[in-house]
Amino acid sequence: MSSIKLKHASGNAVSIAAPESNPASDRTLYVPSNANGTILTTTSPKAGNILQVKQTYKSDTFTSESASFVEVTGMKCSITPTSSSSKILVTANVHAAGESWNYGVVVFKIIYASDNTNYADIALPSSGSTNGHMTQQLYSNGNSNTEHNQSCVSWSYLHSPSTTNEIGYKIQGRIQNTGSWWVNRSAGTHYSTSSITLMEVAG
Repeated sequence: MSSIKLKHASGNAVSIAAPESNPASDRTLYVPSNANGTILTTTSPKAGNILQVKQTYKSDTFTSESASFVEVTGMKCSITPTSSSSKILVTANVHAAGESWNYGVVVFKIIYASDNTNYADIALPSSGSTNGHMTQQLYSNGNSNTEHNQSCVSWSYLHSPSTTNEIGYKIQGRIQNTGSWWVNRSAGTHYSTSSITLMEVAG
């Protein structure tokens, strides 16, 4: 296999090598004619590039009566950043419903941990959301016999975890007053799906 070796003044070199397997036809890599440039790599990308994407897709249902935050099973996604300067674009969509007794409000939030053990809230830079954290509320619009009271809560936030450790993101939920609440179903027989998507964005 032929190659071109570019040697640095200090001794080490970088080689431009032919493909490991025979291409279907001759290929040409063009050098910019009117501008300087740098070859980008996964360890030296352009800021804003998407380096990797992870997703968790939940199609089964979850039911609870908890008035304290509990983990929604199956709604966890993990990613390992390639650089501590990377940001993680967190996008989540949760379809859920709650009984409307006492104006039952279902509250969901995203928590994270860089060690997959000590989970904590994602603090927002302002207090635009409840408690200044990634919290969303779902207001029930029917009683326990209503079949069309399923809604969707969603988030999209560019998180700066500043780590290269594996990061886990989870969804937790609770009902604000009393009654049952559900994920991926309504009080009746209408079902849906939910997901968490994580994108590593080069810093």
